[in-house]
Amino acid sequence: MDYKFSFLVVGSALVIIPGADKSVVGTDMLNSVLLAQLVANKEVEKHPQRNWYDAYLQVLDDFWLRYAKAQQKWRITGDSAESAVDWIVGAMGKGEMSAGQLIAAALKQVAGLPGTEPAIGLLRKHLQNAIDGQREDTEAPSKNARLLVLLAQSATSLTSVYFEFQSHQAVGPNPFAQLHTALDVPGSVSMRYDQAKLAETRYSPVRDLIAQKVRDRLKDNVAVMTLSEKSQP
Repeated sequence: MDYKFSFLVVGSALVIIPGADKSVVGTDMLNSVLLAQLVANKEVEKHPQRNWYDAYLQVLDDFWLRYAKAQQKWRITGDSAESAVDWIVGAMGKGEMSAGQLIAAALKQVAGLPGTEPAIGLLRKHLQNAIDGQREDTEAPSKNARLLVLLAQSATSLTSVYFEFQSHQAVGPNPFAQLHTALDVPGSVSMRYDQAKLAETRYSPVRDLIAQKVRDRLKDNVAVMTLSEKSQP
């Protein structure tokens, strides 16, 4: 089957849009997702023990109603090498087989992009900044790495997969092509899965205020991903 997708990088998140119409990611989704990340970044900067995704969801839950969620932890074992693509496809597939197939086709395109693609560079910068901003600890040489992927089924419907793990590695040129081994990831990989719908009655009163809060941050945090011919099916 010939799948077509559009992709946006919003802060440290990759947003996957089935089809070529980027307007599916409405202003409300983009603004609220970016605001939640900015607030979470500040929270973990002030309180390093704070879980970034919990802080992110605390903001998003004010406007989005989560109707499905799941969690899972596992360790990379033996000589196996796993990628973020493997993890994301597995997580999405648990919720819905068609979603897993959709995500697999989308991420195959993303993983084929060079690290010089500007949107990949923006994502990599945010992911690496999150690692570099952590306190140095000689007793714990690994750092906490994270990755957030969003599937935008519509402007008001969102599926999220979030991964967090300790890693000895720096972020690779393309985080989705990077392989992780048991040596690189000494602890567990933690996965969080959520599905949510925008609550218009909650969002409407603060829509303009949120747009104002993020207006000056869009330029440095949002990029459209450009697919090369080689990366497209």
